[in-house]
Amino acid sequence: MRVCALPQSTIDVLRAGQTAVDIAQCVEELVLNAVDAGAKDITVKVNLRDRVISVKDNGCGISFEDLRVVGIPYHTSKMHNLEDLDEISTYGFRGEALASLSTFSVMTIETRHKNSEETESKVLRAGECVSMGKAHDHMHRQGTLVVVSDLFFNSAVRRKRISEKDLEATKRKMWAFSLILPAINFSLVDDTNTKTLMTSVGACSSRGVFSRLFGGRKGKQLKRLRYASPCGKYLVEGYISLDTHYSTDLQFLYVNSRPIRRSFLQQVVSQQLKSSIMIAEANQQIDTDNPYKRKKQNRHGVFILNIVLPPTEFDITHDPTKSLMSFQDEFAVKSVVKQAVRNFLVQGDLYCDLPPNKMNIPESIIAVKPQRKHPQTSDCSSSTTTTGAAWLSPLNTPFHSTPQLSRHATSEKVSAITSPPSTTYTTSNAISEWISKNYS
Repeated sequence: MRVCALPQSTIDVLRAGQTAVDIAQCVEELVLNAVDAGAKDITVKVNLRDRVISVKDNGCGISFEDLRVVGIPYHTSKMHNLEDLDEISTYGFRGEALASLSTFSVMTIETRHKNSEETESKVLRAGECVSMGKAHDHMHRQGTLVVVSDLFFNSAVRRKRISEKDLEATKRKMWAFSLILPAINFSLVDDTNTKTLMTSVGACSSRGVFSRLFGGRKGKQLKRLRYASPCGKYLVEGYISLDTHYSTDLQFLYVNSRPIRRSFLQQVVSQQLKSSIMIAEANQQIDTDNPYKRKKQNRHGVFILNIVLPPTEFDITHDPTKSLMSFQDEFAVKSVVKQAVRNFLVQGDLYCDLPPNKMNIPESIIAVKPQRKHPQTSDCSSSTTTTGAAWLSPLNTPFHSTPQLSRHATSEKVSAITSPPSTTYTTSNAISEWISKNYS
């Protein structure tokens, strides 16, 4: 087979397929465009049943001249040459988000520029402009409304993959935006049943937004962190909670206010928090917040951290989602983040030299209920009647030892051996005090 040039239509689909991956990614691209336009109110509506997304903002709007080229690949107002990549100050810069979305949908753009009284409209389908001119509905203020309908009409596989998980992923992205941009009012609505899934309206700080999203009790546990590197090049700021969570859903990490995923930095922060009293104390309790009522052995830290560094120190051009980053000095960034979290723990008297599973907590500080006696088997070499203290399992000792059977024990007698009695612990106050006294 000879080497030949691909048709432009094929090139457009291949290019767009890396940006318009799913509904959550489509929403992210539209929201970031609204943020770059200076919007202070952004409302997102998602209808999974009809495959419709709408994003409305009160940003500066799009002029009629610029609207003519909106939707054409690699047309953008955010950068004009390669040198601009060294001073990226906007979330978008590729000029391909709207072009990619229009390739897989019918996109309607209605906008009113800040210097105009007219409302303009443009409709694109499969990457081609269908119509452009005056909008039927007049907008009373500046801003833009982008409606993406019939999403993935030409991609059966992606269309079939749409599910409720997309709505949850979209909500998590909106959480991340609202926490790092508290001055902007974000709202997410499930347009299938007209249900508001999240809103940050009324909050004026990251802590206020966190309280609004996850409850005031969790918000009160957030403590401020701010650490500048000795060289003055790096700054880590944000919040770390004195509480823990049963999953990593409440871990938010940013670089220059840009949400990042798949980063080794999140592992660095989590690893440092494992050396905290919060995690050690949580491992002694039963999780009442967890809907599955799991024990807290796998508790995770809660944090909102933003790493500020010069734009020339990192690269975000690896993938279209702009969430995978590489750093010019990865070791230095890792060290700064590690030191920032450790300083926070030390200054708050929350740091433990030993991880929780290495702490030898005395049995005397754990209260145990009197245990009932268990049936005995005559052929067992040791009695199965055991006091509560023998079954006690402090963090670093085995839970129990299996009774040894004699060589004449039968299978019926083996089945007669009962499981160890349940052990009831006191609240973690005594444990926490002991850890603070001996390991902080």
